[in-house]
Amino acid sequence: MKSGSVLLSMIAVLLCSFLEVAADPPAAWEQVPTCSPSDYAIAHLWCNTPSDIWGSGEEEGVRGLVFRLSHNEATCFDVPRQFNTSLYGLWGASHRCIFAVGYGGVILRYDGETWMPQDHPPTGHLRGVYGTACDDVYAVGDGGIILHYDGTAWSNFPSPTGTQLEEVWADRTGQRYCVAAVGDGGDVYYYDGTEWRTIPATAGGLSGIWGTSCDSFFAVGDLGTTDAGIFYECTATSCQQRCAGPFGARPNIPQLWTVGGTSKDVYAVGAYGSIAHYDPTTGVCTSSDSGTTSFLYGICANNSHDVYVGGVDVLLHSSNK
Repeated sequence: MKSGSVLLSMIAVLLCSFLEVAADPPAAWEQVPTCSPSDYAIAHLWCNTPSDIWGSGEEEGVRGLVFRLSHNEATCFDVPRQFNTSLYGLWGASHRCIFAVGYGGVILRYDGETWMPQDHPPTGHLRGVYGTACDDVYAVGDGGIILHYDGTAWSNFPSPTGTQLEEVWADRTGQRYCVAAVGDGGDVYYYDGTEWRTIPATAGGLSGIWGTSCDSFFAVGDLGTTDAGIFYECTATSCQQRCAGPFGARPNIPQLWTVGGTSKDVYAVGAYGSIAHYDPTTGVCTSSDSGTTSFLYGICANNSHDVYVGGVDVLLHSSNK
């Protein structure tokens, strides 16, 4: 009787081990066809729904690229010729309200049918765009410029820095409102709805920011003096380093460029196919094999098991963790 109990216990342990492994398989990244045949770079991705993915970037280094991946079929959009230039940032409130920004300070808006340029105060290059609604959108770029769109017009917004800003993120949950931006200064700039404050970071420069709430967001970049990417987890008052490279196919990865994901699975992507995965629950950071050495710039996720990554001549999809 005792030996039978031991045998059952052993079977139970093996079964539990199998279930744990089966429920949490390694990341598997697969190439997704795009509408641009070659020589393109995806700079930013936005997941509207699991069957509706949008991206921006450039073709042949000069022409603006905007595409939509709907039910695994990609469609490229015509960009107004006079504004047909590299598009670094993209964000949408819905499939009828999408913004793209880029080289020369261009701002384009999609209304569900057409991409059209929007008037705004003079700027240098714009590099990032994000909002909480169609009437609450921010764009950032060269010289620390910040623009705000109120649903009617773009206007200058007070900036906490004169250095180049690479990316912006915003959140509104209940009574809580915040905006955060990062750039060449290497610090995180946090706006609480009333004033900006600087959250010190030890990075050489930060190029990506994204989060799930005003007290839980992430910033990525490079260490500056050493050749490795860096990954921060931040609250409204502080940032803590969680991961430091290298990540991916080569040692000494110089930078992580973009961060995104879900509240349970956060990904950062960068040079030579580098993908870092961070689990906020356990605090564990690992490297995910992308299967490519292309530079990766864009990421978006519908959920922990539905993640897209884009870069130079590549669009990847992972349907498991």
